[in-house]
Amino acid sequence: TKVYVALQGSGAVLGLLIMEQIQPGQIRWIRTIDDLSTLSSNDASNGSSDESTGGAPIVRQSWAGVRVIWVHAQHRRQRWGERMLDCARGDYLFGHVMDKRAVAFSQPTTSGLHFAKKYLR
Repeated sequence: TKVYVALQGSGAVLGLLIMEQIQPGQIRWIRTIDDLSTLSSNDASNGSSDESTGGAPIVRQSWAGVRVIWVHAQHRRQRWGERMLDCARGDYLFGHVMDKRAVAFSQPTTSGLHFAKKYLR
């Protein structure tokens, strides 16, 4: 697990990102770019699974998952979430920059789902 914090010059926290390594065979609710295209806001808010999998969690090959991403309300829509995630993709695995498709999102909220869809385009 790695934690990334975006700080303002005064030391105020602008955002927080918690990334987790995904172990092979680890079962969890994970949404990747392919899953997000079919996921509705209602599915995101109640944590339901994709109907096409018969209610089973959707698991994709991913290196790391976003456990939490949060940006202070006054600093949203200023690309802080995107900047933190870009930083994490370049830092998470030594000597390797993860492709966006290798990042998963675990049970996104409705606003998290919108962020993920926009980020993964």
